[in-house]
Amino acid sequence: MGAPETQSYERLQSSEIGEQPLSFDTIEPMHSSWVVQKFGGTSLGSFAPKIVEDIVIELDLLLLKIEWWSFVPRPVDLQRRMELQIGKIFPRWIEADHILAAQREVDCPSLQESLIESIQHECRVVMSILGAARLLSEMSPACVGRVVSAGEKLSCHHMVALLRQQGHKAEVVDASNLGISLRDQDFHNGLRDTVAKKLAYKVNHVDGIPVLTGYFGFSATSTALELVGRGYTDLCASLVASGLSAINLQIWKEVDGVFSADPRHIPDARLLHSLSIAELRDLTFLGSEVVHSTAVDVAESQNLTIYVRNVVSPKAQGTLITPKPPNPKARLTAITTRSSIAVLTFHCRPRDSTCAIYSYISEALQRWELSADIMSTNKTSISLAVSLPDDFSHSRTESFELRIRLVIEDLTPHFVGIALATKAAIISVVCRPAGIRDCVMATMLRTLNQKTMRVYMTMNGVSDISAGCVIEEKHVREAAEAIHYELFQVPGIVTPPSGMD
Repeated sequence: MGAPETQSYERLQSSEIGEQPLSFDTIEPMHSSWVVQKFGGTSLGSFAPKIVEDIVIELDLLLLKIEWWSFVPRPVDLQRRMELQIGKIFPRWIEADHILAAQREVDCPSLQESLIESIQHECRVVMSILGAARLLSEMSPACVGRVVSAGEKLSCHHMVALLRQQGHKAEVVDASNLGISLRDQDFHNGLRDTVAKKLAYKVNHVDGIPVLTGYFGFSATSTALELVGRGYTDLCASLVASGLSAINLQIWKEVDGVFSADPRHIPDARLLHSLSIAELRDLTFLGSEVVHSTAVDVAESQNLTIYVRNVVSPKAQGTLITPKPPNPKARLTAITTRSSIAVLTFHCRPRDSTCAIYSYISEALQRWELSADIMSTNKTSISLAVSLPDDFSHSRTESFELRIRLVIEDLTPHFVGIALATKAAIISVVCRPAGIRDCVMATMLRTLNQKTMRVYMTMNGVSDISAGCVIEEKHVREAAEAIHYELFQVPGIVTPPSGMD
């Protein structure tokens, strides 16, 4: 089967736009041809002019979703770092970095002057926030959110200046305070749709190209970091694409697309030209970092089409991700790994209530914000592969290891014994249809046995299109390379189609 056609960079024709005022309650996209492009901080820091000249300005109805770039810690590490260096030279690094970039990349004197003024203003805001936090000896999640928001606005101002330099109308869209109450709303039940509508409402009021901050806040005191954690930029992009009913969501990275394995560790990994959302969901859940899992959830529920493309080679095909499988034939998709796993085995009394046992475990895991990725049971024991969830609260100070110990302490009175194995990893293969999963699992276990690698537990019922197991973390790279060779290089169960499309 040949590779699917990708979106060409020809100008898109918009539909007729009426004169009716936009209503937030009954919002409908003003355009039928929106394209949402998401750029990460690393891409912007290295390729901002190339992005504007070779990727952005070829499209008319375009929304840019921007992530923070600078030589500074990522938001996940921000709180602890700011507590150490609060109000000191930290903000000055950011200011100097962005002013140098403005002087290097913006040639128009008036645009450069305006950009530098915006940079200095945002950095003064950061300094005032850090100064207040130092005075109060407190760094709240809302303060962290305000600082992250300021950083992403710096990136947006820079992109707007580059676009205007090319003669295009562009405007920064600040999503740091959407004015949404969190009261009686769950992010996965109602609030997500509200955020999507609010983002679309803001974007539709822009005359020109909207350049949207990847960070979004619900209100002045509630942040995306609290509910979503790391990955909020991918989520923001998928939400605004959903709210606008966009043609597609383009996620631009420094890699060619999604591969059959991590190409940094497995040189023979193949580029996947096409995927289904279900396959991408399993890949992200099981360890792939191409697209964040919360963004995949939105894409799946809203039937979004996603492209993963390379900013270095914008004409390359990349990976097309569609709601339905693009290739109905049986195939192996990819192998993925997830490290930092702990395996807990609970030994039960013969007459213990199953409902009570699950209730004890569930309450303890929720109390300490841990996620059970895989569960295996028999008559006398329950084994769990446990990790930190993607949306864990970054305001908590307990380490993963300490949380595991606290869970064991809480649950010890309810069980005969609890065994712990740390430094484990999940290794899995996404494949379809479900009928080949058992053959894939048999090949994996045979390969691991030949390598004399210990298997703690296997995946049963986690997904219809994936097979996997939990092994020692120190063996994960060697195991992935061996399994990838057996499944993808050696003709056997399923020979992957040419080009992996």
